[in-house]
Amino acid sequence: MSTKGHRNGSRKPSGDGDSRICKPQVAGSIPVAGLTGKRFLPHAGRNLFAAAWWDLNGKRAFADGAFAMYLNYDGRNGAFGDTSVAAESSDIGRASVYASVDRGRQDGVVLVAVNRSEAPLTAEVALTHPQGLARAEVYRLTAAAPGPKRDGELPVSRNRFRCPLPAMSVATIVLRP
Repeated sequence: MSTKGHRNGSRKPSGDGDSRICKPQVAGSIPVAGLTGKRFLPHAGRNLFAAAWWDLNGKRAFADGAFAMYLNYDGRNGAFGDTSVAAESSDIGRASVYASVDRGRQDGVVLVAVNRSEAPLTAEVALTHPQGLARAEVYRLTAAAPGPKRDGELPVSRNRFRCPLPAMSVATIVLRP
C-alpha cells in the first residue's frame, strides 16, 4: 500500500470497496469499511442529504465499529479527514487503503487500511507529504472487539513505515509530524 501525491485535487478516495453482505461478526465490518471509503466519502461536503444502512438482523455492533473507524476512531470524535488523497494497494484483492487530510490542518494524514483476507498482512506504507511525519498512532477493529481500540504507535522514518494488519481487520492510522 502506498499513497502518492499530497493532494490529487479530488475528493474521491482511490481504493476499492467490497459489496459482500454484512455478517454479524468482524467479517461484517470489512465490507462496511470498504464501502464507506469508496461510496460515502466522495460525497463529504457536497450536500449529501443522507446515507443509510439497514440493520436487518439486529447484530450491527461490528458494522457500527466500521463506521467508527472513520468517524470516531479514538472515542473523542477523531475522524477521517475532509479531503481524500490518492492511495493505492499493491494487492487490491486482499487489502485496500484510503487516505485523507484536513483542509484546515494539513500537517497530518489519516489512513484507513482494510485487510479483507483471512491471513495477516504487513502493509509497507510510503507517503508523499510536504512535512516529515514522525508519529503513527494505530487504532484497530478486529474480531476481539466490535469497536476501535488504540493499538500503540508505529515508528515512522522518512514518511515510511510498516503496519501489521491482522486477518479480517480495519486499521485507522493517524500520522503527525
